[in-house]
Parts: sequence; C-alpha cells; structure tokens
Amino acid sequence: MAQGLAALADRLVGQSTPAGEPEFAEGDCIAFLESQFRIRRLRARHLPGLSLGEPAWDMLLDLAVALFWRRETSVTSLCIAADVPSTTALRWINSMTKAGLIVRRPCHRDGRRSFLAISPETYQAMLALAADALRTEQRVRARY
Repeated sequence: MAQGLAALADRLVGQSTPAGEPEFAEGDCIAFLESQFRIRRLRARHLPGLSLGEPAWDMLLDLAVALFWRRETSVTSLCIAADVPSTTALRWINSMTKAGLIVRRPCHRDGRRSFLAISPETYQAMLALAADALRTEQRVRARY
C-alpha cells in the first residue's frame, strides 16, 4: 500500500503545464477537486451496493479542499470523508503519512486529538492534476 502511494506521489510531483495550454486559478482547481469528491458520493446514491471506494483518493480530495479553505481536519473527520470503516481509514492515514502525502500535527488544546493536512508538495501536485484534467475536459468538449 505504501509503495503504491509513493509511486502515486512520484508521478504527481513535478508535472508541468504544457506550453500553450491554459492556466487555471487555484480556486478553479479546488472547485474541480471538490466536485470530484461530491460526484464520488453521488455514485453511491445512483449505484447502491456497488463498491467503488478509493479511500486514499477521497482523503486527498478532502484535505486539498480543506487546505484551500483553511479548515483544520481532525482524524475523525478524515475517517468520515474516506467513507470506509475507521480501521481501514486509519491504515490509509498511517500509510499516507509515512509516504509524506499528508502531515499530522497535535491539537494544542487536547493532547488526545490530532489534525491532518495535505503536504505542500501533494497539494501542488493535486492542483497540477486538476489543471490537467480541466484542460483535458476543455479539449474533449471542443470536439463535440
């Protein structure tokens, strides 16, 4: 699991915008990432009983949006965002933390709690991915 996450991080980091391609504002990229998270929730409503979960991806989407809006994300909140059993979500959180995709910091008011955030490198990679996806969507729409 950790090796797969590390490979994903390596592929995401360092991607650049192709020459002549449109640039997208950070807010546009975040709106795209948030829509991906919401669309994934709609899949469960329209395709009940079909398991299509990708908890690590859901967590990264949630953390990217939270960083943009400067919201703190507790471990409990991220487990809920993953939409899987807590033990599964916690395993993913530990793997992603070890891979450097997310960072954990303690709560100053309550030593039992901690907060999670997407790492700066992963955040930039998510923005690059969103911009590439938006450019791809524009190219596809232009054909129809």
